[in-house]
Amino acid sequence: MKQIPLRRDTTLEEAVGRFPETMSVFRLLGICCISDRNRDMTIEELCLSRGIEPGSFLEALHKKI
Repeated sequence: MKQIPLRRDTTLEEAVGRFPETMSVFRLLGICCISDRNRDMTIEELCLSRGIEPGSFLEALHKKI
């Protein structure tokens, strides 16, 4: 079974740390940098706080890596 590199519970810091190229996708959410305020938020939390469907956003992230 193929392992999915990023999941809904992956934090912003972990995602960008492992796959720096995804930062451009996070910018679409209005996240321009990793800060103390958002670093521990999960991909799902970031999406939901901005009204974005997490599944679609994860697809966009996976296309980037």
